[in-house]
Amino acid sequence: MNNIGRIELLIDHDTWIPMDKDKITTDVLGFSDDNFLHNRITNSQEETSLPYAVQTDIGHLDGKSIGLGVMEFSFM
Repeated sequence: MNNIGRIELLIDHDTWIPMDKDKITTDVLGFSDDNFLHNRITNSQEETSLPYAVQTDIGHLDGKSIGLGVMEFSFM
């Protein structure tokens, strides 16, 4: 199950609003080892269909507003 599936299980139906849907993962440090971070990010995005590892959202739980963060552990 991916992040979106987990989020939909946790909160009230049709209350999910992504907070960082336009966020893009970047390599600000220029990190590299045997594979460049950009390549790792691209591969993880393709494998998970997610733009980044942690998704932050708002929604309702039992009618109360909440904020939540859900991490996709298979992302990198």
